[in-house]
Amino acid sequence: MTQQSCVRLRYGDAPLSVNLVLSLLLIACAVNAAADVVLLWGVGETDAGPGIEALAKTPERFVIFGSMIGLLIIPVWFLIAPYLARIPGVAGNIAFYSYLIYVAGVFAFHLCYAFVGLGVQANAQLEAKFAPLVQGIASYSFLASIVFTVALGVSGFTKSVAMQWYHYASLPLFTIIFFQMILGSALKSFPHVQSALGVFAMAVFFIGFMSLVRQNPALLGNY
Repeated sequence: MTQQSCVRLRYGDAPLSVNLVLSLLLIACAVNAAADVVLLWGVGETDAGPGIEALAKTPERFVIFGSMIGLLIIPVWFLIAPYLARIPGVAGNIAFYSYLIYVAGVFAFHLCYAFVGLGVQANAQLEAKFAPLVQGIASYSFLASIVFTVALGVSGFTKSVAMQWYHYASLPLFTIIFFQMILGSALKSFPHVQSALGVFAMAVFFIGFMSLVRQNPALLGNY
């Protein structure tokens, strides 16, 4: 990275594309959070939290609507891929591909939830059969988030990109742990909020990452 590439851009100086991309990402997160609440509307009728049990108690039209909106919105998360592709080095390449895999996993998770929700409502006995599939996709996505977090963190430590402490703190693994595990446990009495915590974690990551892009103008390319 050249010295010029590490000069921080102020918000007012950032290209329109940076502000536009961040706005689109945050709008997508807001819509996706609402879709997740609708998809798991039945969570209020179960003590198990967001999951297959909640799907079984969610009206069919809610399952269809929530999952379809999620499938339409999640591809917006790929908007940061061009910035990731410009991070130099092996760690940068790993960060780029692992992020694509992670988003693809989240997409597959929502697609799976659509079929699982409808299947469980038609036959409650299918819940036990579908559980390993859902857990497998969730584990796959979580593993991809770990690889992405480590790769982007290494890019920061090796100075391939200039990162501040809050950029590290906003990486997906840490935001997922905080929102879904720590905050999720604290908000058990608000099950509908629990349904959207994963999206809130991504929103924090997007804010941190676009701040990283402003601090590293070389990631902008021809934008």
